[in-house]
Formats: sequence, structure tokens, C-alpha cells
Amino acid sequence: MNTTFTTAKLSTLVLAITLASSSLFGQQTGSVWVKIPSAQDLSIGTVGGRLMTSSSKVNTLISTYTIHSIEKAFPSSRTAALQDVYELNCSCDEQDLLQAVAREHDVFVSPEIGPHYEVLFTPNDYFLSVQNDYALNLIKAQEAWNYTTGSSSVVIAITDSNFDPQHEELQGKYTYMTQGLTGTSIAHGTAVAITAGGATNNSVGKSSVGYNSQLQLRGMNYNEILAASYSGAKIINASWASSCTFSQYAQDVITEVYNNGSLVIASAGNGTTCGGASNLVYPASYEHVLSVSSVGPQDNHERFPGNPSITHQHNSQVDICAPGYDVSISSTSGSYVTGTGSSYAAAYVSGTAALILSINPCLSPADLTYILKTSADNIDALNANYVGTIGTGRLNTTSAIQLALSFSTLEIGAIVRKGCETTDQAIQLEAVSGVAPFTAVWSNGSTGMEMITNVPGVYTYAVTDANGCVTSGSVTLEQVTLLSYTSTVENVLCNGDSNGSIDLTVNGGTAPYSYEWESGEVTEDLSGLSAGAYRVDVTDAGGCTFAATFEITAPSALTLAVSSVNPTYQTNGTVDLTVNGGTGSYNYLWSNGSVTEDLTGVGAGIFAVTVTDANGCQATETVTLHFESAVDTDNNTQVGVTDADGSPALAAGVEESTSAMAVRVYPNPATDYVTVNLSIDGEATLTLSDLNGKIISTGVYTAGMVQLDVQDLSNGTYLVQVTTAGGAAQTHRMIKR
Repeated sequence: MNTTFTTAKLSTLVLAITLASSSLFGQQTGSVWVKIPSAQDLSIGTVGGRLMTSSSKVNTLISTYTIHSIEKAFPSSRTAALQDVYELNCSCDEQDLLQAVAREHDVFVSPEIGPHYEVLFTPNDYFLSVQNDYALNLIKAQEAWNYTTGSSSVVIAITDSNFDPQHEELQGKYTYMTQGLTGTSIAHGTAVAITAGGATNNSVGKSSVGYNSQLQLRGMNYNEILAASYSGAKIINASWASSCTFSQYAQDVITEVYNNGSLVIASAGNGTTCGGASNLVYPASYEHVLSVSSVGPQDNHERFPGNPSITHQHNSQVDICAPGYDVSISSTSGSYVTGTGSSYAAAYVSGTAALILSINPCLSPADLTYILKTSADNIDALNANYVGTIGTGRLNTTSAIQLALSFSTLEIGAIVRKGCETTDQAIQLEAVSGVAPFTAVWSNGSTGMEMITNVPGVYTYAVTDANGCVTSGSVTLEQVTLLSYTSTVENVLCNGDSNGSIDLTVNGGTAPYSYEWESGEVTEDLSGLSAGAYRVDVTDAGGCTFAATFEITAPSALTLAVSSVNPTYQTNGTVDLTVNGGTGSYNYLWSNGSVTEDLTGVGAGIFAVTVTDANGCQATETVTLHFESAVDTDNNTQVGVTDADGSPALAAGVEESTSAMAVRVYPNPATDYVTVNLSIDGEATLTLSDLNGKIISTGVYTAGMVQLDVQDLSNGTYLVQVTTAGGAAQTHRMIKR
């Protein structure tokens, strides 16, 4: 016996299992949804008309619970998770099957009861000749039609049980109808579709709030909601209930549709739905769905004011109300009656949403929700017992249209970029909101979201998004100057100093500028610099950069060299000074007051010189001249030779002249005071200095004893020099201890 299987390989399968049940809306069928992570090894097919799989566990479930079909629940979904959702129909108790599936957790994951679809419809059984359509009057539809009568480019997808496509109010009004609809409630879908967007101004029947809007007539399930969204319908009406409990799978469908740009508007429930008017009904209570409940001719939420037992749904998830009690409908050709149901309330909101999109096609689902809720008339005062449970108020179509006219959804930002190497500038437009793709036209004839030019001026643009929304603006371009700099460099004045500086001035580009020196500083200028190379990288606000290197120099060290000739007479000594380095020219200052470079005609003594160059740099040097040993025939002494007491030594065979200068320094070494005994004619200058030529004290004295205070001097050797008015000089060393 040959057996043939029609198989399909499935990845991460989710089975939606429809079972016989009386727990939800009194129906005999239900559904259970479940995932199968390892479903790639599961094959599904039929043998002799019977459902079979390659899994013995699944086959046992099929047999035990009379499962007769497995089909994808959301084939129109474009997300992987929802593509893996399947519906399995059976004749069994859904709670029993749910528990059985849950026990097979090595195969199935996250099972839940699936939807039971029910139209929210309570028609009257008497005919009505439409003389006064209170619902259209209450929502101010006629005033709204003064602004717009809708557009055939706006499509409302009506998802419902079934429709009568031959109805005179639907002829020429729908662009699509799902084939093979088997729902028996043709009247309900027909009435909802006509209420939302039936033919208007056709001399037949009744008017529809959606006026010139077009319709899609689709089946009553979540996959049809997906298909409607991906076919371009921005408004999807769901005047039906699928569950009284939350389903993550169904919420994922709604979220996908919302993210695709479609708004689901759903009936909140007819009061008895899900066991009570305050209970949540789905899909109306899902996130991203606009939930609509009902009011009557006086904005009464109670169908019969004063009778709270007859109301449609009121709960925290209701967003808005619209006429839903005893409103004018047509469910079959030639028949115009009244009907009661939140199904019709949702249809009035869907038709209004279509009018809104006809004048502002740029609106997102969030924008539509905001406009519909914000523009609603507050009816809390008339329904004090239901405050907080009937949404923001009753639908006002005129107010919604007026708000939509001034509602901007396309927002464009402009960024100006400047060239670094040329004077070109680019204006880059960026969409803050709106729907891609975007097109732009510029006042200079350019197109595209970026415009490049090197001509300053005012440039106007107009941007259009995928929804046809248009916005405009302008950008002013200033004259561009390229990034550049000037600098002032101050070099080091004296060798070894750190007083160089770099004064940098940046021009052009786009302020502000940032600075990064190779040495780590981030300031514009540098000071206190020693000799060396300094590199900086400068960046402007537009990201343009340049690098520059500056050289700080220092003069060579200022050095002094002396050569001298000791005097053999009182004034015939010389000092020859040689200066190198520094920065010419030089100034000279000797300890004897001379300001020449060299000394000539000087006697014995210590001579200190300070040299200052053109930058103020200084160097010092000291030289000591001694009398050479030569006979002074005029004074009968050995020139430059002294006795032990410091007085001039007599030449051999020559007696001391009374006119000779005699100088005696004692005690020597000295501790606190030293006495200088002067034997001179007239006055003499007495100078105490150190070996570097620094003068410690000086004075003019006559013959006698002069006492010098040396107690504060540091230990060492010092010089005592006596010079007469005639130029004779003697120098004695004094030791301080």
C-alpha cells in the first residue's frame, strides 16, 4: 500500500488550534496557539483526507482531539515570529487540548487559547426612512464636508464576517474584496462598511461620513488586518471581538501593522461582550488600537438615560465614543433601518479618519490617534458615572478636520557644511519626521536632499515625503574664508632663559577653534618657552584642520675673556676684554667707573666688569693687577714690593723717604675688626673688596688709623686697596677668620 504525504517544512512552528468551546461567546469552536522551536523536522500532510505529521506526539493529539486542519494564521505577516503562527482546527474541548499541549513542553512552547471571532451587531427589525440622521449631525459631519469630502486615494479596510458587494451603497466604492468569505453575517459587514464609507451624494439611501473614501472588504481575522496594512490601507476597521484575554501573538500583529503606518480602529464591545460592560474586549484593548464605545443622541452613554444596565463597554482602554445606539444603517439592498452596536461607533471614527487623511496624508497612526482624541467633545458632565472609562469624549469630525489642517508632520532640519580646501558649502537636509523616501527641490534648480554651491546667498527648498506631505524652508549661506593663521614669535632673549612666546591668530573656517600642541597644551597661545620646536594642530567647528610648527631660538651664551698687563708704574697697567655670544651691541661698566671695553693706564688693583648685550643679558668678569718689581728712582722704592707690614719695600741701598706712602693692615688674619694704618700725605681712598671685585666698603681718609668692621663677612680672603690723590696705590690681602 502506497501512502502519499503532502508535506511542508516549517521553521519555529506555531500552531493555532481551533477547538469546540462554549466558554467565550457561546461558540462551539476555539483556538490554541503554540510554538514548536524544532519544527524544521516536522512534516504536515494528508493521507486519505486525514491530517498527518512526522511527529507521533502531534499525531496523537490530532487523533485524540479530532484535529482536522492546520493552516498559517498570519501568512501576510512580514516578521519571522508571526510567519510561524499556525491555526489547527478541531472538534474538542479547547481547555483540555491546551493542557495536553502544555504537557508536551519538549515539543511545544507558550500555548494559549486562540481567538473566537464575533461581530458586535444588534440590528433592529424595523425599517426606517432616513429623515434625520442624528449620528451625522451629532459628530458635525456636514460642517466637516465643507472642508473636505474625502478622497478616493484614501482607503478604509473593513475587516468583517462577510459583505453584500451588490448593495447599491457599495457599488463602485470598494477596490478589493477577499475571495471565498464564508461568514454568515453578511448584514453586519455590509452595514459597517456603508456607515464608514458608503456611497454619498448618489440620490440613494443614506450618507456616509467617509463620503468619497474607498473601501477594502476583508475577512474577520488578524491575518486580514496584516494584509490590509501591506496593501496600503492606513485605516483598518475591526468591528468585532476575538477574545476576552490578552494574546501576545495578536498584540504582535497589531504592533507590526502600527509600525507599518496603519491604525486599527476597533469596537470596544456591546456591554454583554466578555461578560460585562466594564470588561476588556480584544482587539479593541490591545496597545496601538483606537478603542471606540457608544453614545446616543444626547451624548448619553447609557442607551436609555438613567438605565445603567444597558450600556456598551466602558473601561480604561476606551479611547473615544461615537454614535452607536439606534443609528441609521443599511444591511441589505433597499433596506434602511436603525441598528445598535459599538460596531457602528467604530465605523464613524474610521470614516472620520479617512477624511482627515484626505487633507493631511502625512499623518502617522500616532498622529491620527492624537487628533481624534484631542478634538473630541468632552461629555463627562453628561456621563458622571463613567468618567475615565469612556475616553476623551465624543467624536467631533469638524474639530478633527480643523486640527488636522494645522497639524505638521513633516519636519526638516538643515545642516551647513563648509569645505576645508575650497570655498564650497553644502546644505544637507535631514528629515526629523515624515515617511521616506524624500525629494527636495531648491530655488537655484538643484534637486536632492543635499545642495552644494560656492556662491553665498539665501537658498529656499521644498521637501516632499512618500505620503505627499510638503514642507519648505530656507538657509542663508555666508561668504566662506578658508582656514588660515598669522603668528608672532618672540624668541628667548638670553641663553638658558624660558621667556619665548608664540602668539597665534586663526582666521577663516568656522569658529570656535580648538588647539592641540605637541607639548600637551590646548590654549591658542604659548608663553614661558625655552628654545626648541613647537607644533600645533588647529581644528575648527566644521572639522577642518591645519598644522603649524614654530621655532623658538636663543642666542649663544654671553662669555667674557680678559688678558692683562700688570703695571710697573702707578698707571701703566692694561686690561684687554673680549666678548663673545649674546646679542650685540654691548655696554660695559667697570668697577672703577669706566664704560669702555678695555682698560688702559690703570694701576694695581681688582677690576670687575659687567657687560650687558642688546637684549639686557649680562656677564661679569674680574681681573687683578699687581705692581711688577721695578725700582722707582724718584721714591727710592721697589715698585709693587711691600714689606711684611705692607709698607713699600726700600730698594737695596736706598733709605725710606719720608714722603713715601706707608700702609699697614692688622691684625691679619682678622676676626671682628681690622685696622689700616695710613702714612700718607694728603688724602687717600680706602676700598675693601672681595676677590671678585665686589666692593664692600669705600671711603676717603687722611693719615692715621682707620678701623674696618669685618665681623659680618664670610671667612675668606679680601683685598684692601689704598689709592692716593696722585694715583699711587697699594693693595694688601686680608684674611677673615
